[in-house]
Amino acid sequence: DEGWAFFHGAAGSCGPYGTGNKRGGNFGTLGADGETALANEAILGAMIAGRDALLRGNAAAAASAVTLVKRGVVITYSQAVMRYASKVEDDLAGGDMAKA
Repeated sequence: DEGWAFFHGAAGSCGPYGTGNKRGGNFGTLGADGETALANEAILGAMIAGRDALLRGNAAAAASAVTLVKRGVVITYSQAVMRYASKVEDDLAGGDMAKA
């Protein structure tokens, strides 16, 4: 629960959760609701599974859930890197070194 609070933030538009949804919109990786990134859906599911595994004392299942959470975060920030690398490349190609 605390991990989700840090991930989601006080408002859904901030923090890693907000970044995931923004990049999901950029890359066409939003879920069925058209607002939530597939990565965020996977992270929430993994956090719930991890919490439940810890409550059962199942360390192996909890570790597996951690791996899935990390995967979702890597997807989100890989999309962010690609988005902003493309923006820098466009600025450089346009001769705008200051903006790049």
